[in-house]
Amino acid sequence: MRKADARKKLLACRAALSQACIQAESALCIQRLKDYLRAYLRDFSEKELYIYAYYPLEREINLLPLYEEILAGRWDSESVRLHLAFPRVWQKEMEFYAVEDLRHFEKGAFGVLEPKIPYSRLAPAEKGLVLVPCLGIHQKGYRLGYGAGYYDRYFAQKREVRLLGITFSFAGEQDFSCEDYDICMDSII
Repeated sequence: MRKADARKKLLACRAALSQACIQAESALCIQRLKDYLRAYLRDFSEKELYIYAYYPLEREINLLPLYEEILAGRWDSESVRLHLAFPRVWQKEMEFYAVEDLRHFEKGAFGVLEPKIPYSRLAPAEKGLVLVPCLGIHQKGYRLGYGAGYYDRYFAQKREVRLLGITFSFAGEQDFSCEDYDICMDSII
């Protein structure tokens, strides 16, 4: 199937979801992420961990409750401190900014909430966990996004990050044509 057709199909499926279903899927995803994070932190040897997050659009998986926990320090321990960073789009490029509060966002490209400046821009993500919003996931783990290519370009050169694809349960195991530039997720949540 062509990507455009897969996008159209998945967007229609997502539009048909009730608010209760979106909340239930979001809660399930948050629980899976918490389990993943606990396991990941057991073997983590650094003092700080950056989680590269996304601010959800209206009908995306909503991870804001987990972000609030992280920003409140509930995931910090004596050995590691967690930080959140969110993307901001400049023309055709995306950069991540460290944030300390979810109230300091503004509408940016495509109506997505982005960190207000002057947050600290981070160097390109070298280590950490990246929560990647996915419209769908290919059978082999490749991401289907909205088609602008920001995540594909940003993560074209795989660094020591773990790409965690975040999507609805019905959107996994899709069969669409992949391109050489498509990025593959390390895990699907």
